[in-house]
Amino acid sequence: MNRFQGTIPDTFDQKCGLNNINFNGNELEGSIPPSLVHCRNMQVLDLGNNKIKDTFPRWLETLPELQVLVLRSNKLHCFLPSTTTNHSLPELRTLDFANNDLAGPLPKGYVENMKGMWNLDEQGTSSYMGTRNFSYHYSVSLTIKGVEIKLEKILTIFASIDL
Repeated sequence: MNRFQGTIPDTFDQKCGLNNINFNGNELEGSIPPSLVHCRNMQVLDLGNNKIKDTFPRWLETLPELQVLVLRSNKLHCFLPSTTTNHSLPELRTLDFANNDLAGPLPKGYVENMKGMWNLDEQGTSSYMGTRNFSYHYSVSLTIKGVEIKLEKILTIFASIDL
């Protein structure tokens, strides 16, 4: 664990090639930099367990490859917005907003649009994924029924929402 302080610089440009950002467990403050929207290949964004004070960044739903989004234990506040498109977060498998100050109903679109949890066969029939044997080499902490667990590898067959 590091102890980075300050803000995350808002300097990600159009050529951003990052696919994994993990600043979990630091002392970062401020807001989530809007220029991260340029990181179109982003698969994992883990900013959990910091002191980020911001509203929910709607532009996150435009990241087409995002599979793991961890914003837990920050100071995020506001009502969660309804999704603005039917294609929001199509690859998302893990969504963790726990321990913030978010309010209002959970937008159905964030769950319904999580196409990353489903497989489509050649006939176009969808089924819950479970036959793939891939895993991420990242870790994430989840609270399930009040018990915090740390997952060292995240199987692609594992999908979760931690609010």
